[in-house]
Amino acid sequence: MSIWHAAPAEAAAYTRDAVSAHPGRFLLGLGTSHAVLVEGDGTAYRKPYSKMVACAASAGPTTTSSAAAATASSTP
Repeated sequence: MSIWHAAPAEAAAYTRDAVSAHPGRFLLGLGTSHAVLVEGDGTAYRKPYSKMVACAASAGPTTTSSAAAATASSTP
């Protein structure tokens, strides 16, 4: 999911829904996309690392714990 096109709360809600619908089978991937795609929508593509850190922090433990649980369950 592009961090530029979904608000952290939206990503967290989507993750909660997907995890509850598919326990142990969902892993959310966040990405910074590419400047040409982001700016094509009229959004300034600046400091992608800082934006990613801010998005992950504001999404809260729901996405982090879901990802950790999915990773743990897929580890042999």
